[in-house]
Amino acid sequence: MALLGVNGTANELWLAVVSDEGEVLDSQVRIVPAPDSPLATQIRTALDEAERVIETNGITVVVILEPETGRFQPSYFQSVLRISLESAVVLAADQAGIVSVRRSRKWVRATLDLPRTGALSAHAAAVVEPHPPHWASKRDVAALAALAERLS
Repeated sequence: MALLGVNGTANELWLAVVSDEGEVLDSQVRIVPAPDSPLATQIRTALDEAERVIETNGITVVVILEPETGRFQPSYFQSVLRISLESAVVLAADQAGIVSVRRSRKWVRATLDLPRTGALSAHAAAVVEPHPPHWASKRDVAALAALAERLS
């Protein structure tokens, strides 16, 4: 039994699998479809990869971390792939019969009692040891989302 934390960027999803005991496990670190392929193909790739990660790791809850809010507001075109890939993970969770939730960074901070200022990634070391590769500002915040959900 484990939780899957998901942190999206414009064109890929960073993943962190966290055990029921709160340990970050070694597993697939990201989902990144071929950028030059049609959107439907990218979504199918994300769905297939998410299904595999969920099944392989015995995931019981998927936690998708919402993007950072603030001054920068991405356009529709900058957001469509991220939202599509995240939706594919939600569908994979649904097909597996498990819960998926979206959590705000504010909620993660409050649940883990982290400071309200500064990048969320800057506070990860206070909660979890690094697990390379692609840790800082990628998988670390995915792990924080999963750890916060574990406590809720």
